[in-house]
Amino acid sequence: MHKKDFIQAFVIRCVPGDEASADQAIAKAELAWSVLSINGYGDAKRNGKKSEAIPVQKVVDAYHHILPTLPKVAAITDKRRSSIETRWRKGMNTLSQWEQYFNYVSESDFLMGKVKPWKASIDFLIRESTLVQMMEGKYHG
Repeated sequence: MHKKDFIQAFVIRCVPGDEASADQAIAKAELAWSVLSINGYGDAKRNGKKSEAIPVQKVVDAYHHILPTLPKVAAITDKRRSSIETRWRKGMNTLSQWEQYFNYVSESDFLMGKVKPWKASIDFLIRESTLVQMMEGKYHG
């Protein structure tokens, strides 16, 4: 299935009819597509591009820019670099996808520390399990 078809099917199933719900469904569909791509589904991995350097620093910069109230990244550790590179190689391979993801995170009261005295860190957000839970709507209630 191609991304456009997936998003269209996702939105048709999830939208009760109002425009705000449609916008939210599209954002969720984009995130779901990214997560499915990370796990090896869809056509995002087969884009035919040559292997390029993964812009880990730019992903971290996007995190800081979009989520300024979350914990700052003082250093890009080997583990962080590896996690971002793995997500990138498995389908979340544009800065735009990362920005959409971080924007979706910003809409979660729980992840932003408005529900409990805890805030999501970049380490939490770049875990594959967190991406799957985001797709499932676990943190947006």
